[in-house]
Amino acid sequence: MRRWAGVPAGRALFDAILVFENAALLPEEEGEWSGVQRTNYPLTLQVWPGRELRLEAGFYRGRFEPEAVSRLLALVETFLRSFLEAGTG
Repeated sequence: MRRWAGVPAGRALFDAILVFENAALLPEEEGEWSGVQRTNYPLTLQVWPGRELRLEAGFYRGRFEPEAVSRLLALVETFLRSFLEAGTG
């Protein structure tokens, strides 16, 4: 598969993963969903259900600067907000 994607041998096919936790697992009486996810990906974006969606990022500091990850989360939030606003207009 790496060859089809043009990824050299020895490099990971993916550097990031998006995890959207299953809201169906959240008991109705609880307002927040929490947990810890550990992955082998240098960047993991997580979306947690609740009264409001919560975005979190786990990352390897050797590969990503904290400020860059903060900017990425802000961009994802902006995208999601504009997506929702477009659907209500």
